[in-house]
Amino acid sequence: MEIADDKVYKVVQDVLADNGVVDTPVPVVELVQNYGYDVVESELPSSTSGFVDVDSNNVYINKDNSQEYKIFTIMVALGLILLHESDIEETPDLGVIHRVPLGRKDISDELKDAIKFAEAILIPSHKLENIVSKYKDVASLRSISIFFGVPRQVVAHRLKSLGVDYVGN
Repeated sequence: MEIADDKVYKVVQDVLADNGVVDTPVPVVELVQNYGYDVVESELPSSTSGFVDVDSNNVYINKDNSQEYKIFTIMVALGLILLHESDIEETPDLGVIHRVPLGRKDISDELKDAIKFAEAILIPSHKLENIVSKYKDVASLRSISIFFGVPRQVVAHRLKSLGVDYVGN
């Protein structure tokens, strides 16, 4: 079951506060480790960005993905852990992070929550809105994605979910 946005964002605020994270870039591996999990790069199918294994306390990420996708996958995994760990214990497939378009309707509610979590941690709304308002005529999706260290698709999805008017490329 999908969690209300305000509850997801409350967990985001708690994670940032509890770990002393005040700015980007976010130390993603350190955050996951602070919650008792290790990050392991592994050979996975290209359609799989990673998965959470609650039995071994490992987050496996696809070693062939770009650094930006690895960062995003790690934070999606942390979102799954913090928001749905007991669900993953019961149904391990919920811990699989498929590489699919973020706006697809058939993404599980658990993964939707984890994506919201990851986007909010990695792309704080106030920073994104500030960049778009100051540099809307020159900032491309690529330059914004480089600034935050995440894939362009993630920036585009975050802009859309925040309702930020952006016509860049």
